[in-house]
Amino acid sequence: FTYSVEQVSDAPSGFSNSLKVTTSTAETALAADEYARIYQTIEGNNLARVGFGTADAKQLTLSFWVKSSITGNFSASLYINDTNKVDGRAYTINSANTWEYKTITYNALTSGGPNIDNTYGAVLNFGLFSGSSYNTATTDWTAYGSGANLLGGQTANLGGTLNATWQITGCQLETGSQATPFEHETISTTLEKCQR
Repeated sequence: FTYSVEQVSDAPSGFSNSLKVTTSTAETALAADEYARIYQTIEGNNLARVGFGTADAKQLTLSFWVKSSITGNFSASLYINDTNKVDGRAYTINSANTWEYKTITYNALTSGGPNIDNTYGAVLNFGLFSGSSYNTATTDWTAYGSGANLLGGQTANLGGTLNATWQITGCQLETGSQATPFEHETISTTLEKCQR
């Protein structure tokens, strides 16, 4: 399996660009221990307000726009470092080559959580394909163990088809059980956050 990743101007209304993955060499025989993902790490300091590991822990809701030439179930899992727990959820691409808006709500994690520091506290994973060793679906937080739930619910195989594509934009992870409209920040606001 080989692929390309690029920024393209193809995006749904309200957005200018998207990240696009294209299969350039197909994986013809997907083994149980193979997977591919796009992921984003989240610093522990940015997770303090979630209240992980307490009775006041909040739910997290992920929202995003996605488009793929491959239909079926893809995974959007959340892994919490330091406590070694994962919630692997599936979302469905219903129509090929069509922008679709998705939301996933992860339950409040009241037992354990990431260290609140400047190391990574969580990893948000978007599956591209997954062998059977990594795609066990969950409905709640579970021990990561051998990684069986890393890309929970992933059955679609982007890597199995030459020139297959997967795109994403407008990704937002926020506290609470409801997705809110995407926050288009100014460049100065984003820069200020980076500079602390």
